Parts: sequence; C-alpha cells; structure tokens
Amino acid sequence: MSTDIREIKSVISFYIGKRTVQEKGSQNFSENNQAQMFDDASNLLIGKEGSYQITSFTDNWIEGNFHFTAKDGTSGKTHVVTDGFFRVSTPTKFKKQD
Repeated sequence: MSTDIREIKSVISFYIGKRTVQEKGSQNFSENNQAQMFDDASNLLIGKEGSYQITSFTDNWIEGNFHFTAKDGTSGKTHVVTDGFFRVSTPTKFKKQD
C-alpha cells in the first residue's frame, strides 16, 4: 500500500484591525473584508465566507485562528481552509500605551 502525500504551499493574507486585536475579538470575512490566498501555482483565491479570531495579544505577538472557503475566480474551484493558525509580531502602533 502506498500513500501519495504532496506538500501544498500557499500564502494567505487578510487584514486585522487594531480594535479587533486589542479587544481579542473576531471578524467575519465578507465582500469588503476578504481573505486572499495564493496557491502553489500562483492562482489567486478569494475567501468571503469564514472568520478569524484573536486568541492572544501581547506587546510581542498577536495570535489567532481562522477558517474560510475560498474560490478561484478563474476556474471556479472552491477550496476550504480549516484550522488555520497565525502568530505575527505586534506592530508598534498596536502596542498598549501606558
């Protein structure tokens, strides 16, 4: 028995607002707040359904999770992204002011 496992590389980006971070809130993706994904063939996929949630916010890191359904505008194929996790450094302007 053999299993064909292929590593899929993609880049995902979406906007996270300062208020959402500071309140450890969540946001739904929509027409005006989309997740963008470039797959390993450099195709652009747009996610308008799903959401992200901030789970941790410190002066050093912003962490959270996300999920969304993305559509390839050219082929019409749908891709489902589940159990996404991010950890990014906290921008200076997001840091708590004393």
